[in-house]
Amino acid sequence: MKIVGIMGSPRKQGNTAFLLNKVMEGAKAAGAETVVFQPNQMNIRGCQACELCKTKGRCVIIDDMQEIYRAIDEADVVVLASPVYMWGMSAQLKLVVDRLYAYFNADHTSAIQRPVKLGLVFTQQREDPQGFADYFQSVAGIMKLIGFQPVPEILVSPGLFAYGQAEKNPALVKSAVEYGRKLIANE
Repeated sequence: MKIVGIMGSPRKQGNTAFLLNKVMEGAKAAGAETVVFQPNQMNIRGCQACELCKTKGRCVIIDDMQEIYRAIDEADVVVLASPVYMWGMSAQLKLVVDRLYAYFNADHTSAIQRPVKLGLVFTQQREDPQGFADYFQSVAGIMKLIGFQPVPEILVSPGLFAYGQAEKNPALVKSAVEYGRKLIANE
């Protein structure tokens, strides 16, 4: 069982990173092999809309995204984690999601050949946990179109901004670890 985390926050030690690491900790404790990518620390270009992925069967841009593709190709679960920026995911994560266009065939069916679960982890400053629920469902829908299988539960952590807030919330930490365990359950 392999689980891939993609950490969309530029804050390497921030709340989103902390929670994603706790999700991975839960998955690892349940027997999964884990890896986390930090796009902010990687050389990833934006999609060039060249459409060569439709004729070549893969993205032709040679950058660090190739490493993420390889990991996703071997993954049983992919977890996207991001703070909410301007009512959406961070630019760092959006860059990766745009490049997942390479997983569409020319007829826009999915090129993903086996079930790959998708977990979503969002942190937000807004106190209302449902404040961005429509957006989170939209992300799940986009990822489903690409070929991932979103799990029903999305880990949303409201009221977080300052460094260290997540780790000071024992219930949230427990939820994140349990989310990691649930993501690899029933495989």
